[in-house]
Amino acid sequence: MSSFPPFWPCLLPLRSRFHRRREGPSLLAFAPGWSQSVAVKLDLRQKQTFYHELGQFVRSGIPLPQAVESLAQDSRRGPMRQVLTRMSRLFLGGETIPGTFAQLQPTVGPMELALVEAANVSGRLEQAFTYLSNYFGSLDTLRSGLIRQAAWPLVQLHLGIFLLNGVEQFVRTHAFDPAAYALTCGGALGVIYLGAAVLWLAGSALLKAGRRNTGIDRALNLVPLLGRLRRNLALSRFCAAYEMQLQAGVNVMDSLRSSADTSQSARIRAAVDEIIPKVRAGSSVGPLLTGYHVFPTALQRAIRVGEETGSLDADLHRWAEYYQTAAVNNLGTINAWLPKIGFFLIAGYLVYKMVSVYSGVMQQYENVMNFS
Repeated sequence: MSSFPPFWPCLLPLRSRFHRRREGPSLLAFAPGWSQSVAVKLDLRQKQTFYHELGQFVRSGIPLPQAVESLAQDSRRGPMRQVLTRMSRLFLGGETIPGTFAQLQPTVGPMELALVEAANVSGRLEQAFTYLSNYFGSLDTLRSGLIRQAAWPLVQLHLGIFLLNGVEQFVRTHAFDPAAYALTCGGALGVIYLGAAVLWLAGSALLKAGRRNTGIDRALNLVPLLGRLRRNLALSRFCAAYEMQLQAGVNVMDSLRSSADTSQSARIRAAVDEIIPKVRAGSSVGPLLTGYHVFPTALQRAIRVGEETGSLDADLHRWAEYYQTAAVNNLGTINAWLPKIGFFLIAGYLVYKMVSVYSGVMQQYENVMNFS
């Protein structure tokens, strides 16, 4: 299994200038520039492909600037080609690898940038790209699985709304009014879609706030299914970044700060901020982590032993893989349970509508009996 964590999709700016096509075969001579007013988005699969292909070129010994130039020429028009074209231009202008990735922000996030900078210094770009490729691949697999498994329950929901609302209207009025039927079905679907959108936006906002607020971070980690996934991803990112920073020869304090930022966990960042003064005074990191529950006991012990034996980077590598594997297993569990939860919610709504129809029938029956 690879030893690096993945990261999330971002946006990339474009320059407002457009270059005329010049003589010669080079793509860069006539490719459009980037403008700050336009954003390019790479989806999860494109991110996975991007880092996978970069890792393949680096593994074969081809310099990254040459690899990017080759990929840019082979790519079709679209977001991927624009990203690669921008990178090629930066490399041709003499920019370094970390500098090129830094100028691709916000498409390249803080975690990616930290991993690439450290990997470039330590000569481990292949491992960093492989880690990021596996990360995005796992997220894309989760998303695809959720969409695939949610398709049939959603079809059932729509069929139930259309069918039961029609039956309910006929039972109540003994007639079919297309306008009223369309209004009833549209209203029901509108409420469901609006509720789903509100939940999505609120969840996204909470996840983002969890990177800065320790209380929200702690609360999110208590959510069934999601909490364990967040913890494992954060610890995997922390261990991988810490290992690569140490491999690159970065001092311990800067390594801790960068790794805490890469973890995207407010609690890890708060714990690191508290121990930094003691590390500066000469204390080892391992013993200082005792009492911070955001770091599992086994990880605390591994860091303590690694510092004493000089094998900290190898231990961090092992734990980064361990937590990444645990996160992948969590993704599988979520992938299996979310569609089932959605199915039960949909079934509950359909049962409610069936009871409503049955109540209407019984009311009609009582009216007939009372009249007779």
